[in-house]
Amino acid sequence: MNRAPRNVYLKHTAIGLSLLALPMLAGCNIFSFLDGPGNSAQYLSRARACLDAGDIDCARENYAKISGDLADEARSEEAFTILTDEGIELGDFFSALTANSSSGSGAPVNALANKMAALNPGEAKREALFRAYRLSLEISDASLNLRGLTKLVTTMSLVAELLAETADSNGNTTFEAADLVSGDSDICAATTTCETEPACAPSAELDPSADTAVPDWAADDITTLAGENPSMAMIRSGLNALNAALGELGQDTSGGSTGDTAEFGEEFEQLEAAGYNTAGAIDQCYMNALLEQGIGG
Repeated sequence: MNRAPRNVYLKHTAIGLSLLALPMLAGCNIFSFLDGPGNSAQYLSRARACLDAGDIDCARENYAKISGDLADEARSEEAFTILTDEGIELGDFFSALTANSSSGSGAPVNALANKMAALNPGEAKREALFRAYRLSLEISDASLNLRGLTKLVTTMSLVAELLAETADSNGNTTFEAADLVSGDSDICAATTTCETEPACAPSAELDPSADTAVPDWAADDITTLAGENPSMAMIRSGLNALNAALGELGQDTSGGSTGDTAEFGEEFEQLEAAGYNTAGAIDQCYMNALLEQGIGG
């Protein structure tokens, strides 16, 4: 491939997603109409009371006991509780979606990565955010908007965390383009031959892909993202999962803002389908695509 991906991203989704998330942003009492007879409803009430009291462990314990008709709401709330426990509020997510995109279409993820860089990024936080993502997979097909929103927020936060874990490569808590690659990030961002550009080799803070295949985070056998360092395979999987979440929210149509958001994911799909012969080549082209879209800018 001799052409770098186009600059597109999900900056136009903020208004629609904000409306979907209003109940979550409004506080626990907004869910009181769901409370009714039965153990699950009681567990849900207790979980929300625990959240009001700031007892995260109690909230998570009660959310885990909920089943039946209230399970979808419980899984979503439990996922957002994990994010809150890790220092990420929904307000941070929506602020990121409206970040100034003058530096590139990756501004939303970049803004979250900068926040993550100051929140002690690392394996423990990565695993916690992955648990939140896996909870989104337990939301039923009957709650597609809720599931898509939960997937989008948890996946975007997790991709930002993976990027933020490279920040200490320069001994600071600010995520920069130079953290991503072992060579000159400006050269990597500008190249039209990413697969052969040495400057695009991932930094020592990122484990290279073992092969050209990319794991599907939604697969039943992927239950952990453990490892001392994040990997390029994790980043590639995260971007695929982000595209899947956008699709569930109806952001996969052509034209207008929805077309713009989908095109970002489609560019990475094209990289996966480009037929590179080595994992190193596709890693380098992912670095080029991320930098070219303003990630680390």
